[in-house]
Amino acid sequence: HAMIVKYNNGVIPSLPTANLKEKSEDPIDEAIRQLALVCIQNDPSTSEFSKLMKDRELSRALEHIWSKIKQCDQLINTTEPWKLEKAGENQKVLQILYWLSQAIHTIAWEIYPFLPETAVKIAKAYNIEKLLDENPNMFHGIHEWEDEVKLGEIEQLFPRLTA
Repeated sequence: HAMIVKYNNGVIPSLPTANLKEKSEDPIDEAIRQLALVCIQNDPSTSEFSKLMKDRELSRALEHIWSKIKQCDQLINTTEPWKLEKAGENQKVLQILYWLSQAIHTIAWEIYPFLPETAVKIAKAYNIEKLLDENPNMFHGIHEWEDEVKLGEIEQLFPRLTA
C-alpha cells in the first residue's frame, strides 16, 4: 500500500505486458514472473487454497496464505523497488506493484474465512470490497482494476494490544 502511494501516487498500476511463459535470466524479472504465476494460478475451482478449505484442512490453508505473504515479502526484498525507482526502472517498479496488488487481492479473499474484518479493511483500501460483499466464498480470479483506481485509506489491520 505504502509503495503504491509513494511510487505511483496511490494509483494501482495497469496490467503490465510481460511474457510470463518464458523464464527470465534477469533475477528481478524472474521474481516478478514467479509472483505473477502464483496470482494467475489462483483459479477458484482448482487452487490449492480452495482444495484445502474444501477438505477442511484449515491449518494447511493458513500455511498456504503465509507462504503467499512470504513470497510477496521476498519479492520486495529481492527486487528492492526503491533502488529500481532511483535507477529509473519505473516500468519494473510498476510491474512489481501491480502483481503485489494482485497478490494482496488474493490474500484478502483467502483470509476472509479466518479474519473477515481484516479482509474487508484490505478490500476497501484496494477498492474490491464489492467483490468480497457479493460472495466472500468465491474468489474472482485476477482482478482488472479500471484505469486510475486510487487506493483508499487503510485502517490499522492488527492494532497493538495494550497491557
